[in-house]
Amino acid sequence: GHEERVALEGLGARLPALLEEAHAAIWKRAQDRLKDRSVDVATLDELRSAFEERPVFASAPFCDTPACEVAIKEAVHAATVRNLRADRSADGAPCLVCGTATEHIAVIARAY
Repeated sequence: GHEERVALEGLGARLPALLEEAHAAIWKRAQDRLKDRSVDVATLDELRSAFEERPVFASAPFCDTPACEVAIKEAVHAATVRNLRADRSADGAPCLVCGTATEHIAVIARAY
């Protein structure tokens, strides 16, 4: 969204700073988007509701069983467990599908 004319002379000297500014702007936009689209859910109903509003990255307690993963895919079209978070623990919270106590938090997102 920003355009700037730069003289050919001196471009070589300005280029590193221009690239750094572009990188910082892209990084901030990505971080803001991630923060805006990250939601915590605890049940399949909350998961469905979250995806009805907009594309999200949902974090939820998950027991990491194939049957519960299939149930997530069936509950929300094209949604899958992307990974298990290493930075958070469910601390025995119930799995969003079966209710079994779990230590895992899964990131659930849609494939587009």
